Amino acid sequence: MADLRTIFLQAALNGDRIHPAAPRTPTAIAEAARAAVDAGAQSVHVHAFDDAGRETLDGGACAKALRAIRALCPVTPISLTTSAAIVGDPGKRFSIVEAWEEMPDLITANQGEPGIVELCELLLSRGVAIEAGLLNVEDARTFVRSGLAGRCHRVLSSRSTPILTLRFSMLPGWKTLSCPQGSHLIRYTTDMESLASS
Repeated sequence: MADLRTIFLQAALNGDRIHPAAPRTPTAIAEAARAAVDAGAQSVHVHAFDDAGRETLDGGACAKALRAIRALCPVTPISLTTSAAIVGDPGKRFSIVEAWEEMPDLITANQGEPGIVELCELLLSRGVAIEAGLLNVEDARTFVRSGLAGRCHRVLSSRSTPILTLRFSMLPGWKTLSCPQGSHLIRYTTDMESLASS
């Protein structure tokens, strides 16, 4: 039987999915966050949207979403995306995020994206925890070589990378949870140096 004390549930409330029920306004995102927390989520992951309903990393839109969630869920850690799918140019993305005045508790950072190490360093220096997204084995190797591995809060691996998930779950000290409709969530608890050379 699984040790339930190791399970961590983070609800991903929206994203680039086109679905009428996906919350996009700050109020709707906050209400979805409250419902998720009431159902047992310990953290929420969100994407901010502009007034036209487009995903954005703009500081104003992100701050509105963060404030709305914190008003209804004051102690719930909030993870915000930094996906290059939203702002593809690494320099432009860095400048936009650098201008943020209100910080999330965590950000997700896909480790295969250009400029992600510099973005992570910036956010770590501002007290934001990193959830490192690893989409393939090369992302994992790059992540280990970057020096970020020991400073990240959590590592996320997509369900579409079962080989990667298996390799991580076989390392001593790693815990993995397979969520039926989401991702494998792997909490970073060990040294990853052996992965860098494999």
